[in-house]
Amino acid sequence: MKSDVKLIETILDGIYYEMTGELRANEKGFNQADIFVDLYFKENFAEIIFNSLKNDTDLAKIAALLDILVWSTPDNGTKLEKLIYDWIISDNKIKVQIILLRQDSFPRSER
Repeated sequence: MKSDVKLIETILDGIYYEMTGELRANEKGFNQADIFVDLYFKENFAEIIFNSLKNDTDLAKIAALLDILVWSTPDNGTKLEKLIYDWIISDNKIKVQIILLRQDSFPRSER
C-alpha cells in the first residue's frame, strides 16, 4: 500500500476554510498538488491519497483535493474519475464520505 502522508498533509495545509465555510486552496495547496501529480499520476494516485489518510484527516479537504486534481492532472480528471468511480458504491465508509463531500463532481451520472 503506497502512501505519501507528508505530501498529502502539506497539500491539505494549503486548503483552507473561508468564513462562509467553503473550501479554497492557496498557492501552496495548488503547487503541492502539482508536485503530487508529477510524482504519482502514472500510478493509482487516488489510492495513494486514500492510503495517506490519518484518523484525524479532514475528509472535506480530501474531497476538495480531488476537485483540484480534476484541473491539475494532464487529462483534466479523466483518470481520476475512473479511479474513484466505484468509491460511492464501495463498502468503505470513508471513501463514500469523501465522494459525498465533493463540491464539483460526482462519479455517477445520477446521485
